[in-house]
Amino acid sequence: MQFILRQPLGYSYIGRKEDQEDAVWPAFEKASAQGRVFVLCDGVGGSDQGEVASQNASRVIGETLTDIMMTKPVLDATDVQLAIDNAYEYLESIDKGDGSRCTMATTLTVVCLHENGVLAAHMGDSRIYLIRPATGMMYQSSDHSLVNMLVQAGELTPEEAKTFPRKNVITKAIQPHAEHFKAEVHNLTDIQSGDYLFLCSDGVLEQVSNDRLVEILALDLPDREKIALLEKESKDKTRDNYTAYLIPIQEVTGVVETDDAEEISAYVVESDDKTKRSTPVPHATRPVAVNAPNNRPDAHIPAEPKSPKSNLPLILVLLAAILALVWLLVINPKQKHQSKVEKVRKEVVDKKNHDSNKDASVPNEDLSRTIEQITGDSDKKTVENKEIERRAKERALKDNKESAKSQKSDSKSEKAEMPKAQSKDPNTPKETNKPEATDNKKEE
Repeated sequence: MQFILRQPLGYSYIGRKEDQEDAVWPAFEKASAQGRVFVLCDGVGGSDQGEVASQNASRVIGETLTDIMMTKPVLDATDVQLAIDNAYEYLESIDKGDGSRCTMATTLTVVCLHENGVLAAHMGDSRIYLIRPATGMMYQSSDHSLVNMLVQAGELTPEEAKTFPRKNVITKAIQPHAEHFKAEVHNLTDIQSGDYLFLCSDGVLEQVSNDRLVEILALDLPDREKIALLEKESKDKTRDNYTAYLIPIQEVTGVVETDDAEEISAYVVESDDKTKRSTPVPHATRPVAVNAPNNRPDAHIPAEPKSPKSNLPLILVLLAAILALVWLLVINPKQKHQSKVEKVRKEVVDKKNHDSNKDASVPNEDLSRTIEQITGDSDKKTVENKEIERRAKERALKDNKESAKSQKSDSKSEKAEMPKAQSKDPNTPKETNKPEATDNKKEE
């Protein structure tokens, strides 16, 4: 990808501050259309020598990246971090602090136009924009500030953020003798002829909103008149230092050869943090930069490519959950019900067998109570009716057997009585003659 630029332009004012702590590289009067590296830094207010930090950091980082581009046409995040490490090393060499505290710090914004797009890196609450006049805002860096983190996390609303008492605290900066933060780096490849790159300190944002910035750059005016309008928006109104760099892209040729999977997506956000921080950046822990979703419907956002993923694992999990639910609600209760019924039947049979010799059985009321306790009211009548029917059949069979036995016994008794009747007949000698003999004796 090859870029043809128009003349870069900018402005820098002290505002209502006593010192100018903003710095750019290269200086506006030295900038040219052949430049490919542009840096803007804002010294952290509230710390000593913020202007020293911003001036030296912007110079060291700009020079380092320019030297790298002379031998390496395609840059990446490691090149940016190398330049930042050089800035850390230089600031630590000139810092006159006693080691117990950090005495200088600065934010960072830098853009590098290389063969695979525009490498944009930042730390703190200074901004980088990519604006397409016919479309709108294509990219905006996300502030590394406490208030922005809270808004993106849903802890604060945009309205609450305006009056948040610590909205001037930033969470990343270049600060010697402290933790060496890494910059947030994005490689922008959706670059077209007529686009603008715009770098600014947070002082510019006191008066210039995102919508107003896009509106001015979309006007059919020369670049110098556009930058003059932006400058006028803040002049005599802004309390803080305010500095801006405008890089007009005249023409873009060539095809991006970078792997799309390596490009980091960026999102447009609207920050309400428009006041200069008054305390140094905290360095005890590393904060997490939060990106917000795009809130402009007309803005194009470069999508972050994602590797394709199969939905099969999710489908299998859902299928397993459905099967488990069916087993729990349908199959398992049915099995429990059948088990209870079988248990009732077994208990009734065992009870019957145990009391069979005594010709006793469980009364219908007890049986009903037992079934009700085990199987519940819904199954009691069915089981009870079946059991009563079975008992009735057994009782009928038993009665039939006893009736048959009784009839057989009666038959045998009748046969046994018949000889006895015959022995009592008058022709029987023993029973009939004995009295007659007695009578004969008496007659004699």
